[in-house]
Amino acid sequence: PEMKVIGIDSAGLSLKYMRDIFEAGGLDYMDGISYHPYYHSRGPETSGIIANGISVRNLLKEYGREDAEVWITENGWPTWLGNPISESDQANFHVTTILQNAAWKLFDRYYYYEFANSGVELSYMESQFGMVKSVYDEVPYAARPAYVGVCNANYQLGGTEFKDALGGLSATANDFAYRFTRDNSDGKGKELIAIWTKGDRSEMGIKLGCDSVKMYDFYGNE
Repeated sequence: PEMKVIGIDSAGLSLKYMRDIFEAGGLDYMDGISYHPYYHSRGPETSGIIANGISVRNLLKEYGREDAEVWITENGWPTWLGNPISESDQANFHVTTILQNAAWKLFDRYYYYEFANSGVELSYMESQFGMVKSVYDEVPYAARPAYVGVCNANYQLGGTEFKDALGGLSATANDFAYRFTRDNSDGKGKELIAIWTKGDRSEMGIKLGCDSVKMYDFYGNE
């Protein structure tokens, strides 16, 4: 009786399919729902990850189940030859999805697909989703940029709570600055601001009201 029942678990998202299940009474037997929002060549700022998450939350509210959990039990970006993204793109997409969800609070759990590449063949899509290299590589399980970036994002966001988005909360803006409050148990400050752009580069001016700041790059280097 303590085990949670998470239903649907669809590849991609069909709100109609989800609604049909709810209309048939299926939601009464679930603690939450799951789906896999793959957008193989687009990150959260240019795809429907956040917008669709909002739609799912609104649908649950419509059926009186705002308490239901939403789990993303698979999501990732393959760096195979048939997909025009680099390892750096893959890393950025993973990390900015974490940051967006920390602000929007749409997904109660989010699982990456997948931890390790399942092979070394660059022309085979299914072998190139990993955040680390495969056991068959010259350096088995060597970290790819996504692994280091995700570790840093999770570390930096530990003990934080989303406060506001400087310039307004948006899933599709060009530049982002999300501010979080921190418990400061490590003495590193009471606020954290995550800044990124979906373009190649951008300039941004922010009045912080303090004498000094500590800056960390994508990989956690100060």
